[in-house]
Order: sequence, then C-alpha cells, then structure tokens
Amino acid sequence: MSANSRIQRFEVQSNGTLVIHNVQLQDRGQYLCIARNLHGIDKMMVTLVVLAHAPKMMLPRHKDVTVYLGNSALLECQAQGLPFPNISWVLPDRSVVRAVSNSEQKIMLFTNGTLLVRNTNYLDKGVYKCIASNAAGADMLSVRLQISALPPTIQEQFWENYTIPDGQSAFMHCTAKGSPGPTIRWVTFTGAQLRPSQFINGNLFVFPNGTLFIRNPTEKDSGNYECVAVNSVGVAKRTVNLQLKRNSTTAKIMSTSAHSTDVHYGGLLSLNCSATGSPSPRIIWRTPSKKLVDAYYR
Repeated sequence: MSANSRIQRFEVQSNGTLVIHNVQLQDRGQYLCIARNLHGIDKMMVTLVVLAHAPKMMLPRHKDVTVYLGNSALLECQAQGLPFPNISWVLPDRSVVRAVSNSEQKIMLFTNGTLLVRNTNYLDKGVYKCIASNAAGADMLSVRLQISALPPTIQEQFWENYTIPDGQSAFMHCTAKGSPGPTIRWVTFTGAQLRPSQFINGNLFVFPNGTLFIRNPTEKDSGNYECVAVNSVGVAKRTVNLQLKRNSTTAKIMSTSAHSTDVHYGGLLSLNCSATGSPSPRIIWRTPSKKLVDAYYR
C-alpha cells in the first residue's frame, strides 16, 4: 500500500503512517515499511501484538432461581473480557435472545446482560443458558428457573365481631396475598355474592382492595359476611359478624288515661299508657292488689 491509499480497514496516510481501523485478532503480525528514493532504500519492521482476553463469567456457572407463579424473574449474567463480550441467552425452548430489548416484551434482555421473564407461568420453567463471547473465545453459565405457587392468605383475623352504632356506615376489610394474585369476593348471610366494584341493593359495595362497604346499615343488614380469596392453588376465608348497636334513650311515659275513671259494675275498664324510648320500653301495670301485669299477662 502506498501513501494516500486505503483498502478496507487499512489506510496509509500522506506522512507514511499506517492506520488500521477496528483492529481484529487476525491483524496481528509483522508489518514492513519501505522508504526509497533515487539514492537508496530503507526498511523498518513493526510487529503488531493484538491483546485479547477470552470472556470469563463473574457469577457462579450454575444457579437455581425460584419465583412465584405470575411474578417476574430476573436472571443475571456478568462477564469480563477483551474486547468486552457480547451476551446472548439460550432459552429452554432453544430459541436465542441476542438483541437488547427496546420495547416491553415478555422476555427482555437488558444492556447489563440480565434477562427478564415477565408474568411467569409453568411453561417458563427450565434451564436458561447465558453465553458471553468475543473474538478470543466464549464462556457460559446456566440458570434453572423453577415456578412455585402460593395459596391465598388473608391478613385480617379469620373471625371478627363488628358492632357499629346506628346511623354509621360499615367498612369490613379483607386483604389477601398469594401467587398468583387471589381474587376476592364477599358472600352475605343471604347467599348473595359481591365482587370488587360491584353494587348490591344500592348500599353494599366492594372496593378493589377487598374492603366491603355498607352504607347506612339497618337491623336487616346484621349477620355474617364471609370474605373468600381464591387462586389456582387454594382458598382462604374470613367471616365478619356485623351487629347494629342502636342508640339508647331513657323510657318516658308520653300519655295516659285520666287520673280518675268511673266505670259501671260489670263493665269494661280500659286504661291507656304509651311510652317512648330506645330500645322500646316494656310497660308494666300494678293493680290495686299489688299484682304486676305486662303485655304477656292474661
């Protein structure tokens, strides 16, 4: 190659400098520079040594990873080498992931070599192989991915007595965990089933977090409410007994018959007495003979 010429990656500049772009291992060896004019010739030999190190994994070559069904799995792969090694993954179905992901996908490769498996299911289990390679060689590690399931567990106590004052709305909580994530429903004492974001009878509503809301409950709403959490591997239940506490007021006689009443012998005597109070007061009469008489006496 003469001055001011270029062949592929090789270029000789006007001052005689040889430039090699993107040096490869095969470029190593001896290069001869020849300078000549009318009076003679001179030569110089240059030996090029290309440094390269085969990739070496920085993590254990065999590893087991367990994730719960439906969760995401992160499989790490770190390697050193010169030039810096390229990372690729061989999946259990023998397909290969080489390119770094630019969009949201089920399986994504990050720039640091980590492989992400989103929303795992039983088909994702198996051995994943990470291969680090460069011009000097390659190295490999394997990760065995196992998928586990977790039955639902309810965070609140399994049985609860819940009493609220008259006129106050009720909030009955039900928080469940599990893998895959459990679905929640409430079953009333009448057998009606309520799911999140569903209204029943205009005053019963289940929030997305599983809380049952009863607006302005009355005595007819008292009873047992059962929360049921379900996923593919199990069921958990919780029961809340709702009772309404009515506001109490002192019994008070509102009206009676006149203090003096005349009646013919053998006739019918009717004496009135009405009272208010909460709970409803029991009215008792005492006769002249000191006998006590209530509504159940005949």
